[in-house]
Amino acid sequence: MTGLGGAISIINSATNKVVGTIRLGDNLQQAALNPATGLLYAANSSGPGDPGTIFVVNVVTRRILARIIPGGSSRPYAIGVNSATDTIYVVDNPNPGGQGVFVINGSTNQIITRIPTPLYPGAIAINPKTDQAYVLTGTAEDNAVMEFDGHDNQFVSTVSIGTFDATFDAVNPAANDIYVTARSGEFLVLAGW
Repeated sequence: MTGLGGAISIINSATNKVVGTIRLGDNLQQAALNPATGLLYAANSSGPGDPGTIFVVNVVTRRILARIIPGGSSRPYAIGVNSATDTIYVVDNPNPGGQGVFVINGSTNQIITRIPTPLYPGAIAINPKTDQAYVLTGTAEDNAVMEFDGHDNQFVSTVSIGTFDATFDAVNPAANDIYVTARSGEFLVLAGW
């Protein structure tokens, strides 16, 4: 769990108690774990004198193994992990002319490609069973869900959801359903396409 002050809290699921922290950066955003490798990926957005960084952390040793710096004015924000393919998807938080999703090879920690999005991206959810990535995009007035194919990292389609300030809750890999909530209190279930 990410928290204030740029630290990741480690919680024992049996006791629900914080058993440790990993300090990463002052602009820490979201994090995602690859359960197959035991590596945690944490997005640290850029700040004064601090380039946007994706930290790769060994959760057992609590040590930083790598720092991936996309460069430019990137502001890593949300992270999704496909544990089946060891691929990491990092949303580049809205920057005029710079919005998109970085695709990272988890074995090499190298950026494979950048998938541009026509609207501002926010949350991301991954279905490891179908190798699809779903990115919530849009503006404060209207949101859409964009689908990317993990086989070739190509854009597939967009579905407008007709709501605003939405965020992903999860993807159900077995049913291929995408769950989205909106600030208005709506809970949407989208069938994978």
